[in-house]
Amino acid sequence: MIGNKTKMKISSNSGFTLIELLISTFIFSVIVLVIVAIFINGLNLQRRALLVQELQENLNFVTESIAREIRVAKIECPGSCSGPVNSLTMTHPVNGALTYDLDNGRIVKRIAGQPDVFVTSNTVSIVKLDFYIQNLGKDSRQPRVTIVLAGADAKGSQSVILNTQTTLSQRYLTDRN
Repeated sequence: MIGNKTKMKISSNSGFTLIELLISTFIFSVIVLVIVAIFINGLNLQRRALLVQELQENLNFVTESIAREIRVAKIECPGSCSGPVNSLTMTHPVNGALTYDLDNGRIVKRIAGQPDVFVTSNTVSIVKLDFYIQNLGKDSRQPRVTIVLAGADAKGSQSVILNTQTTLSQRYLTDRN
């Protein structure tokens, strides 16, 4: 049967219907929105982590600067030092009398006869600065200073507050003979 050809039926229903296109577009849009939301959340977490890192670096720098001075200086405490004090005064063997104090949210180092030096960055706000002085002038025990420090940093919609505390001893030795 050479002449007998079977006719193929061509369907007029080829392609997608409007409902199928709308559903696939909706599913694609939902997937894209979820991916964008995850990406934006990741960016916000990274910004917050950088803000925490910057604040932590600033607080560590301040703590180390004050600790370096305390270790070699003689701590002065006018009046009673039974509770927290907001400023720390000491006599440094090279610089003489110096004071660490809080001034408008920044820690300032005041050395007699020299201009004030801000120890903290201008982007960081110090919320709390307390010094607890123990064993000052008692027995032959080394004086200890506990520094309690709280700082805040904010950029855009991100804000962070960190608290830190450290205790160190003075290495200023006197001959009691």
